[in-house]
Amino acid sequence: MKRFFFLGLFSLAVCSVLADAGFSIRRKHELTVFSFSGIGNLDGYKLIQTHVGFYVREGDTRPYAKMGQVIEDDNFTINVQEGGRRWDESDRNIYLNLVEPVSGITVDSFHFYAKDYSMHFKISGVKNGKLQYRTDSTRSSYQYLILNEDDDATAESYRRNRLIFIACSALGFILLAWLFVKRKNMAVVQPTKNS
Repeated sequence: MKRFFFLGLFSLAVCSVLADAGFSIRRKHELTVFSFSGIGNLDGYKLIQTHVGFYVREGDTRPYAKMGQVIEDDNFTINVQEGGRRWDESDRNIYLNLVEPVSGITVDSFHFYAKDYSMHFKISGVKNGKLQYRTDSTRSSYQYLILNEDDDATAESYRRNRLIFIACSALGFILLAWLFVKRKNMAVVQPTKNS
């Protein structure tokens, strides 16, 4: 019975360590994901994510090649997560340009700030040079993983894992309080000798 007890205690300790890095390290912010569908409805226009430090392929002569990363298909996602150290901040500004591919002229542009909410863009087309789209937003969630879960983990599995970690922390606190009370009740006061 003692072995089972200590094995359970060790498992709770491991889960607690995985749940948080400790008090001295600031935890990363939630992962914000921007995803797209309906890219094929752009009617010859190109949707481009512009950002600094974009790598341009040599010999690419398209007029929009140096503007940024072209969103080619519905599998394209933009992941933004602030780092856990105070000096490791990520840029949360997302800039999207709708470009006329022959001339490379921007006909419509967007600026989003990626924090707290993930967004899914449903593109229905382009009308009068303006992108026609609808967005669905969901609250961003921390990526709580149990023993390196699959790469296709969803927000629901992150929430489930979060509840598991909270339950482990609560059980650990109850166990600690129980052990403290038990030890206090077992303490025997030794009489002191008077000389």
